[in-house]
Amino acid sequence: MFEGLKRKIALSVIRRKVNKHNLEIRSFNGFVEKSTSFLFVLPVETEALLEALEVVNYFRIHKKHCTVIIHEVNVNRTELEDFQIISYSKEDSGKFGLPSKEFLEQLSHRYYDVLVDLNFTENIFLLAVAAFVKAEFKIALNKPLAEMYANYISPVDLKNPEISYRNLLNSLRMF
Repeated sequence: MFEGLKRKIALSVIRRKVNKHNLEIRSFNGFVEKSTSFLFVLPVETEALLEALEVVNYFRIHKKHCTVIIHEVNVNRTELEDFQIISYSKEDSGKFGLPSKEFLEQLSHRYYDVLVDLNFTENIFLLAVAAFVKAEFKIALNKPLAEMYANYISPVDLKNPEISYRNLLNSLRMF
């Protein structure tokens, strides 16, 4: 009972803050090519994480500055050695599942050209992070509430994360 109420309160806080930052219509012509700094919000699940890292590696190979937001459980993975890492834990979450003021303060000093949310599932903490981060373009996989913060939403195949990430990469290559 209380979890549902906490979720509703958290979503209303996110909506209110996102509405202050109005999502403007942007031209997508060459935005990937012109962008230099990317922030990737990575999933917690191991299978999806390994597939998501293929997307991040694509941008690293193309000489883009890549930062990843990842749960502390996965921080020591060898696949992450080449990236700047921002880790979070349960302690970074407040009563309603929203990021703590300190965690948001850490993110507020940074600006990214592109934010890419690579999560399939709804997670209030990561939803808030993706919504509050300062980025010119915000890309998300098609999931509930992604339209709240994303400029571009990519379709997903929930049965096979590899296909979803490959489709996302293929569509981003057009830009």
